[in-house]
Amino acid sequence: MAPTPLTGRNTAASHANFDSIESALVALRNGEGVVVMDNEDRENEGDFIFAAEKATPELLAFTIRYSSGYICVGMDPDRLDELNLPLMVKDSTDPLRTQYTISVDAAEGVTTGISAADRSRTIGILGNFDIKNPAALRRPGHVLPLRARKGGVIERGGHTEAATDLMRLAGMNPAGALCELVNDDALVRSSQSIHAADNLPSNFGRASRVHALIDAFGLHDQLDIIEPDPLDNDSLTLFHSEEYIDCLFATGSDSEYSCSSNKSDEDDEQDRHQCFGLVHDCALFEGVEEHVRYAAGGTVAAANILVEGQAQIAIHWEGGRHHCQRSKAAGFCYVNDVVLGILALQKRFSRVLYIDLDLHHGDGVQDAFLYSSRVMTLSLHHHDRGFYPNSGGELSEGRGNGAGYSINVPLQRGTNDNSFIHVFSAVANKMLMAFDPEVIVVQCGCDGLAGDPHKVFNLTSNAFAQPIKTVLGWGRPVLLLGGGGYSWPECARCWTRLTAIACGYDIVPETDIPEHVFLNEYAPGFDMLTDVMLIEDSNTKEYLDSIIQAIQAALPNQS
Repeated sequence: MAPTPLTGRNTAASHANFDSIESALVALRNGEGVVVMDNEDRENEGDFIFAAEKATPELLAFTIRYSSGYICVGMDPDRLDELNLPLMVKDSTDPLRTQYTISVDAAEGVTTGISAADRSRTIGILGNFDIKNPAALRRPGHVLPLRARKGGVIERGGHTEAATDLMRLAGMNPAGALCELVNDDALVRSSQSIHAADNLPSNFGRASRVHALIDAFGLHDQLDIIEPDPLDNDSLTLFHSEEYIDCLFATGSDSEYSCSSNKSDEDDEQDRHQCFGLVHDCALFEGVEEHVRYAAGGTVAAANILVEGQAQIAIHWEGGRHHCQRSKAAGFCYVNDVVLGILALQKRFSRVLYIDLDLHHGDGVQDAFLYSSRVMTLSLHHHDRGFYPNSGGELSEGRGNGAGYSINVPLQRGTNDNSFIHVFSAVANKMLMAFDPEVIVVQCGCDGLAGDPHKVFNLTSNAFAQPIKTVLGWGRPVLLLGGGGYSWPECARCWTRLTAIACGYDIVPETDIPEHVFLNEYAPGFDMLTDVMLIEDSNTKEYLDSIIQAIQAALPNQS
């Protein structure tokens, strides 16, 4: 039996709810998409299919949001021959006998090729049979044409053939874009994990306020809520040293580990704490073990959701503790959940791009992968003499095989939305082309907001919303994490807005805060706006352009 079409109006997977072929053809002629279900004994999944000649940026944005983002175009073999698009390999070992050709981008009118607008242009060329010149496409690219069988679904019951057959029946060119649908995006949290995060002294009570606002906007109803398990010691020591974990969780002074044998018994406990960074900003507190286990467990759970293909976007706002080193706490970070999450992602993904939007340099994550070419890190942060963590001043800090894979953007005091978005867009898109990541992790620390007590950057939530929209537009799996941020209402505003963007829509800053238990904390405006400061942006255009040019020169594997 060939795949069965459903229109977007009715997607329940029971035969009684399937729409007719005739209604599907009407939808396709109108520039809409249809969902085509596969047999349970084959792939047992649904693909979203629309006419290539009807491609628009809006339709592509919708497709990317609700699918795997891996967009193919089922095409008539004669059309592929006309455009000189041969098979990717001569002898395919694909178990379903899908015939992949080389990937393509439009030769003109595109930038990176990965955005919704760029891919709609490429798909439009494939579907416009009046365009016959193979030079209209460049190779390789970000859209993958598939060679359909001449006999359609009668010869092979696949989505490729279903796409071309439907277009013929609709009276259109036999070229149909298709992409596999995925489950709802996931938000990792539980009452226990929120309580554990609330107990962190530097962010006391923050997590409750973040999730209360997310719920007030009804976003939790649009996400799969995944309750994390606390991470055990064996999993924590995939990155952290056993000595550090033992000291961190020790309830007394009887730990067998010590940094120095020259200390008296009376000073031994203080010695151990000093050695492992468990002093000053990272002094031990009641509940530290629960905090560490849930912060790490939540990020690893979110990573595993992406590894298992259960969602395209996974969110864990209690994660993002990016300063902690293998054997030393630092910067309010007692565990490096980010590194543990990336290690979990590497079970499936060969290339991981880590993006850090925090006010402070993501030193712990950079240091963990300094010699790796499988993880590329990008940190946009403030850098100045004496500003924590006193690192991230060099634009490229990779070592050995990792040379060119650790990128920093040191920004000046007063950085505003325009500067931040400009440099992010330029640098991130170049990194995308150079590295071609399979999955992206974004640390969304929002201590750069104008309303944060640091008052160093002058950002609004727009400075985070636009980069997240850009990253989601790349069509790769994305892990969103929290991080710094010391104004609880500002953090809640920002991360709630980013959660909405992950759900497929935006919350404009002028929107009123809904009624909920913490409403009074949003006085006097009671809206989603961040008030900017009257300070000068110290970044000049020449300075930002010099960073962009230098980073472009330092990136590896550029063609």
